[in-house]
Amino acid sequence: MGAHKIFVSSVFYSTLSLSSFLQDDIRQLLGSQYLKEFPWPFQSFVFGKSSCVLQRFKMEVRKEKIRYILQYHYDQDEKAEQAAKKICAVYGPNTVSNATAKRWFQRFRSGNMDVEDEARSGRPIVENVDKIMEIVESDRHVSTYSIAQELKISQKTVWNHLHKAGLKKKLDVWVPHELTQKNLLDRIDACDSLLKRNEIDPFLKRMVTGDEKWVTYENNSRRRSWSNRGEPAQTIAKPGLTAKKVLLCVWWDWKGIIHYELLPSGQTFNSDLYYQQLTRLKQAIDQKRQKKHLRHVMFYCFKKDNSAKDTADKVCTLYGSGTTTIRTVRNWFKRFRAGNFDLKDEDRSSCPATMDTELFKALLAENHRYCARKLVDATYISRTTVHKHLIKIEYANRCEVWIPHQLTETGRMNRISTCDLLLQRHERVPFLKRLITRHETWILHQNVHRKRNWSMENRPSIVAKSGLHLKKVLLCIWWDWKGVIYYELLPQGETINSAKYCSKLDQLKAAIAEKRPELSNRLGVVFHHENAKPHVALV
Repeated sequence: MGAHKIFVSSVFYSTLSLSSFLQDDIRQLLGSQYLKEFPWPFQSFVFGKSSCVLQRFKMEVRKEKIRYILQYHYDQDEKAEQAAKKICAVYGPNTVSNATAKRWFQRFRSGNMDVEDEARSGRPIVENVDKIMEIVESDRHVSTYSIAQELKISQKTVWNHLHKAGLKKKLDVWVPHELTQKNLLDRIDACDSLLKRNEIDPFLKRMVTGDEKWVTYENNSRRRSWSNRGEPAQTIAKPGLTAKKVLLCVWWDWKGIIHYELLPSGQTFNSDLYYQQLTRLKQAIDQKRQKKHLRHVMFYCFKKDNSAKDTADKVCTLYGSGTTTIRTVRNWFKRFRAGNFDLKDEDRSSCPATMDTELFKALLAENHRYCARKLVDATYISRTTVHKHLIKIEYANRCEVWIPHQLTETGRMNRISTCDLLLQRHERVPFLKRLITRHETWILHQNVHRKRNWSMENRPSIVAKSGLHLKKVLLCIWWDWKGVIYYELLPQGETINSAKYCSKLDQLKAAIAEKRPELSNRLGVVFHHENAKPHVALV
């Protein structure tokens, strides 16, 4: 009896490695009379563990069998959903899901016919948090993938430690120049002195700033047109890419832009031109900011107890005759005496104008690109009333939609016929998912970009903004229904010839074999050249 207990005790410590036959061996060896002498928790532990091992063993065998059956259905050219449905009908519901079947079908299509699970890495080693922070401090733009590869830990573990440290990867903030510590302190002193000066003599609202900047001026723009809210926007043929740089001269104050000019091509910036621009700027200031400025002058003269007549004479003498009238100055002085020192115009109410909606519809049918100002001039009513009537008849002003070409009615009918023929062909021989389209287009390639770096939540990193380096490059791209397969930017000065085109096709073939192995191995590829002529773009 004691020997049996010793043997059972040894069995207790080796339970975790019991095979599926251990339970029957113990029962045959010891017999039920000896097992009764041991407490039931021990019996539950021994046979419960062996039951788990047995279930796990059965589960592994069941998985492998189901995967062989999936491979059989795959060889029969059946769909993953159909295979999952047939398996569940035989072995019971929820035996295999559609997602699992699709995943194994995708694995078979890639050429991997092994039904066993791939080897997995065990529990990750204890990572060195200080090492992660040291890597980030040395290179703020380092990726989590690089850190994980260097420290031999998972990428998610790196993410978790960086998150605990309060770090977040954000894009650098563009700034005009990268300032040193001395520059920053000098700017703080200058701003502090300006703020103190503004408390003594408010000048910031009288400040006009000017600047010159080379900009990429796109002179092809979409225009808004009126259309019913339920209808699609009007279409317009998109012109080619015609980007050019022009010099923008702009002046603004705290309320917004006052005046700007685009320097014509070939014209140089000299003192004579700058003098002319300042003259036009003065006229713009007189037109856009004089009204408010004169009211400040009137308020200043009112505080000095000047009469309305003397104030009007001084203003007209300084700014020119007809700038204001005695009656206008008296009205503002009356307003100041009443305690109202607001220099803005009060809202005025007026009798709403009545308007025939048919007239609006007729005007918009004549020209969908009429702006609100044109409608105001044509109907002699206010702009607000025009907008209300347009909303009432359910018209909205939207940008036109770019399209490659403005098609005629015959062109539309030809495209419909072609699409119908292709759909009929696809019903007989499915080919659309084997279709690979090629296209070349000139694009503006911007080689300056911001990079994300690790920084605290409330302290974004800054980087000096580079100049505008726009250049056109030729993009050659191939794609299918899933997305882009291969693309290449043609180097400057290089032309496309037969040899270059053949080398591109070789590179495309390698990309198809890597990204679309089912096309390369089984289905085959159908090529289509985008925007080719009808006799060339045969599918």
